[in-house]
Amino acid sequence: MAFWRRGQAEKPRSQPDPTFDFLTVEQAARLRELARVAFAEAGVETVPHAQHLEAVDGRQFGLWNLAAGCAQAPGGEPEWPLVVREHVATTLHGLDGPDIGQMPAEDVLALAHLRLVDAASMPPALRGSLSYARDLPGGLLEVVAVDLPDTVSMLTDEDVARVGEAEVREAGLRNLVDVPVESYEVVGEPGAGALHVVEGSSFFTASKLLAFESVLGQTWGSQELPYGAVVAVPTRHMLVFHPVEAIDVLGAVQQLTGLAASFFDEHPGGVSPFVYWWHQGELTQLSAFDEEGSLRIEVGDGFTEVLNELAARG
Repeated sequence: MAFWRRGQAEKPRSQPDPTFDFLTVEQAARLRELARVAFAEAGVETVPHAQHLEAVDGRQFGLWNLAAGCAQAPGGEPEWPLVVREHVATTLHGLDGPDIGQMPAEDVLALAHLRLVDAASMPPALRGSLSYARDLPGGLLEVVAVDLPDTVSMLTDEDVARVGEAEVREAGLRNLVDVPVESYEVVGEPGAGALHVVEGSSFFTASKLLAFESVLGQTWGSQELPYGAVVAVPTRHMLVFHPVEAIDVLGAVQQLTGLAASFFDEHPGGVSPFVYWWHQGELTQLSAFDEEGSLRIEVGDGFTEVLNELAARG
């Protein structure tokens, strides 16, 4: 299941859209119109915006995952109408599901999971109802979501207040640890920046970074990593890491920098295009975009100290 053996989406050959830069301006405009029409056919009138549609009743529907899904459609643009209709049907079906506000607190706790999401792809109205969310480096947010039969729904401030923030966070972490590691593969040779790839169908696979010590125990075989690990969570179904044990970590960072950005852009469910250093439960961002939009690697004092020590050890 090595991730680079999968097909890659074609890069647009004309001006990229400012919001969805893996689509052209014309493709993104068509996507927004297809989505507007599909919602209208389902009885929901919306107004298109750059990264979401807004219904007349104030509801907002993000377009990022839909745009990525269309970009990956095997049949190309002729398949987009079907992809859009299926996405809209799934979205509206999820809205008709259980009302979290009416669920008993014990049911919410049983279904709650901590989840990593990309703050930039979140509709503003939804972001405004998540003041309890924890900001992490690189535009990541730690929220709490419930895993319902047909959808995953984030808890709002009102939901969290009703159940109890401490209780729901504790339950969310416990349930996240229980999410299985479905696929684990080591790619590359030891001592040459080998990457450890965790994948799964669960929407919470990447979010297991929030319980990373448990992932290490299930994959690496030990939770003891004095220097931590470099990690990437490009999509919700993938977590990639490299234990920091030798100077070959520099090669791993370089590999991860390109792969994380590529997978974030080209696959549905993007979480983060960046690389991070995980150390004693804390995340430090190691890659970022410069003013021209090019990726660069940023190594702070803490990681530099680790690199110097590893280099001295040979």
